[in-house]
This record gives sequence, C-alpha cells and structure tokens, in this order.
Amino acid sequence: MNKILLSLFLYLFLPLMAEQEIVIHLATDATLEPVYVAPWTQDARRGSIDADLARKLHEVLCFDFNYNGHNEVLPHTPERKEQARAERFSAPPDVKRWKEMGARYLLRGHLSGNTLFIKAFHIGQTQEIGVYQVELDGNLSEDRKQLHQLADRLHKTLYGTEGIASTRLLYTLKKKGGNDEKPKSEIWISDYDGGNPLQITYEDDFAIQP
Repeated sequence: MNKILLSLFLYLFLPLMAEQEIVIHLATDATLEPVYVAPWTQDARRGSIDADLARKLHEVLCFDFNYNGHNEVLPHTPERKEQARAERFSAPPDVKRWKEMGARYLLRGHLSGNTLFIKAFHIGQTQEIGVYQVELDGNLSEDRKQLHQLADRLHKTLYGTEGIASTRLLYTLKKKGGNDEKPKSEIWISDYDGGNPLQITYEDDFAIQP
C-alpha cells in the first residue's frame, strides 16, 4: 500500500517540482564585507584615459571585489555618490557618514594622465590602508590585466592571502554541426571573468584538451 501511495505521489507531483526553480542555500563561515568603489575623478589633460575606458576599468575592479570571496560591492546611490564627490581624493573620509551608509572599506580612484591612483581606507578601523599606482596605456585588453593585479594586491594586503583576479580560465566552446555533421569544439582561454577570450586550438573537431 505504501509503495502504491509513493508511486502515485511521484507521478502527480514530480513533473510540477521539475518545473520549479531549485535554490540551494550553502552555509558559510564568513560574512561578506561591504566595500564601496567610489566613482573615479580625472584630470582634464592631454593623454588622459578616455571616459569610456575609465568606466570599463572601474567595472573590472568592481567585479574583482564582488567575486573575491570576501567582499560585496555596494551599489551607487545618490547619497554615496554625493558623499564621494564632496571628499577630495587626498582628504580623510568622513568615517561616521560612511559607516551610516554601510561601507566597511572605501576605494577612491583618481586618473592623472595615464596613471591611476587608488587610495584604500578601512572604515571599520578608521585607517588608511595605502595608495596604489597603476600605469595604463589606453588598451583595454592590457589595462584590465593591470586592474586584476591591483585587485590581488589589495586582497593580499587586506586578507593576507593570494587573490584570484589574475588567474585564467581554460574551457571548451562547443559548436553544433550541420544536419549531417557531428558537433565540434575548440579550446579557449580567458581572464577569470571571461574577458580577453583567446582560441588556442584549431582542430575543426571535438577537442576536449589542449
């Protein structure tokens, strides 16, 4: 009788369960620490990095901190953006105000010519962590590598362990064949965030390793 009831339950409800999104919550010992990556300021001078490239590099740094396993990047709000604009790059932050807005760390950025300066603050401990300098050449492919390295330097300073932002991904990219063709795949490599993808095999076949 029990087997019959179980079979009936699976028959009726398993199709419905299969259509629903399954969310698995994993326990973790660490709480992500909030960091605010303030909009970068920039000198208006010849040879400066253009605004579009600066925006993309800012996004790279935000991505790196969002996925380093220790931090979450706070979103831009009118209050946070206004506070960031009100504070000069070299001035100490208003610790009380940043705490009220939920920041444990604050990263300021300033572009002077082709040089990016990043100043990091530990809001929770009311101290400056340091100033970091990155030389850019205006090439997104190369400059994003510099930002990954910077993110790892900051990670090492904050947590004493190596970051993952400078690691690479090795993966296969599968293509469907025609009506009479078998599927094909090639090996690709990229930055860990999917940027700078590069095909490294040209076998015109089903490649599963370099």
